[in-house]
Amino acid sequence: MLQPNNLLRLVPYTHLIPANELGWDELARLYNITRADYLVPMPMDGPRLQEHAHAYDIALDKSIVAIDGWGEPIGLGLLGIRDWQAWITRFGVASSHRGQGIGMSIVNALLDAAWTTSARNVALEIICGNDAARALFDRAGFSACREMLVLRRPPLAPAEVAVQDVHITTLRPHEIEWLLQRREDQPTWINATASLRNLGKLTGLRARTLDGEESWIIFHRDPYVLSHFVFGPWVNAEIAMALLASVHQVYRKFDTKIENIPVNSPYWPILKQLGYVLAFRRCEMVIDRPAPLA
Repeated sequence: MLQPNNLLRLVPYTHLIPANELGWDELARLYNITRADYLVPMPMDGPRLQEHAHAYDIALDKSIVAIDGWGEPIGLGLLGIRDWQAWITRFGVASSHRGQGIGMSIVNALLDAAWTTSARNVALEIICGNDAARALFDRAGFSACREMLVLRRPPLAPAEVAVQDVHITTLRPHEIEWLLQRREDQPTWINATASLRNLGKLTGLRARTLDGEESWIIFHRDPYVLSHFVFGPWVNAEIAMALLASVHQVYRKFDTKIENIPVNSPYWPILKQLGYVLAFRRCEMVIDRPAPLA
């Protein structure tokens, strides 16, 4: 529920409501309006937005819609909640209503909602170069903590790489779960283990050399797209190439998207050799729960 003090933060004639007061199609339409002139629009329909909410544990009762004085939705911010962490996504304000403080009102309401839960911090991601969004979240108290890459690879790109003395096997479901429970990376919300479990349809490969060195890769497989890649510990370029080439030899006709890989990942040079290109860069920003008043 919205906190009363949020009313003081609103511009005249604008009010906020919980997002669960709108249907999925209405929310998707609003989201597309707010992203019409965005650097990377990423349009969605109602069913896709509902899938997004399921995958990322979006709490619609704590998410926010801004309504103008004529009753039209003009802004949106969704809030994911998991144990001690929260995540802001699908944030935006219609271009005709920007510069009026509505975005900050939505951010403040989302933070108020997050602090009513057990969340210790709230994270979000913006596209590098979106200076307006960066300035807004800076003013709200967020701090940038890391930069990441979003990569794409078209279907049918060449992947015929000869790698000798590396044995590739398919991971079984219980092996995938066992490896996810023992991850050593620090994933963003999108690639967190909870997100992968919610998505389902996970596939994985293991690579092992004759010397006993091994690593693995796990990803989500939709009918036409491979996504949500999780990489095992880096061993060497030979194992990395064997794993990734095997993925694309099996799934030759699939589009592939790898999100939020660290800019200094040792896998990036291997990915470039296999036809991946940089789509854009993201910046993760985080704000911690305020200390209680004395």
